[in-house]
Formats: sequence, C-alpha cells, structure tokens
Amino acid sequence: MDGAIGRAAAAGRSAFLIGAVLGVAAGIGGCKTTTSTQGRSGVTASYRLRTLTVDLPPEVGVMTAQAAAEEALRARGYVVTSSEATTDRADIEANRAGDGFLAKTVVSARVTDTGMRIAVRNEPLGDEAASRSIMDALLVRLGR
Repeated sequence: MDGAIGRAAAAGRSAFLIGAVLGVAAGIGGCKTTTSTQGRSGVTASYRLRTLTVDLPPEVGVMTAQAAAEEALRARGYVVTSSEATTDRADIEANRAGDGFLAKTVVSARVTDTGMRIAVRNEPLGDEAASRSIMDALLVRLGR
C-alpha cells in the first residue's frame, strides 16, 4: 500500500512541475506584442500570447480562408487532424510528424465587424517564426 501512495504522490509532484514549467515558459516573452508585415501585400500581423493574427477585408470568406489554411499547412508537411466551419468561423488543427503528443497548430478564421480575422497558434508553447511562415503561405493562397 505504501508503494502505491508513494507512486501517486510522485506522479502528482511530476504533474505539478510540468504544469509550472509550461506556465513559466508560456509567460516568458508571451506578453510582448510583435507587429510585422505578412504576405505580398504587406498585411499587418501581430504576434501576442502564442497567437499571430491578421485582419482582412470582408471579401475574404470563411470557406476560402479554411481552404487556404488547409493547403498552407499540408504544403508544409502538416497533417490536418480537424477542420470545421460554419458561416462565420472556421477552425483547423494540424500536426507535424515527429512533434510531441501535446504539439499542434491551430488556424482559426472569424468574421468580425470589419471583415475577417485569421489567427495561427502553435501549441503548447508558441513559435512565432512557424506561425509567420504558415500565415505567409495562407495569405499567398488568398492573393494577399
């Protein structure tokens, strides 16, 4: 019985330490916003809290953004694991071979009051360079 309790306590400490490390890693540099241009037309993109976002005009539709995201991800060797869309939003999840079980890339498109917001997020810790690469490829497919 003591061995089972000891293993349970050790597992609890391990889970706590993993959570603490992930929390600190996500917080380091995660609060600073980085703004840069993306795509051929120089769309402004902002990276903050593991997420890169761009705002596009209303002529970009949800289904068009969804298709562009899927193509951009597949062209970079990702496997699309989930892709769902409605008339006002789309969510695409993808993984790369060799990434850990927690790693995934999420692309979302949302209709806003002024047009369309597209976001790219690499989980669990974020990767600005990878997000910008995916966003560039997505914007090229949208003609931007």
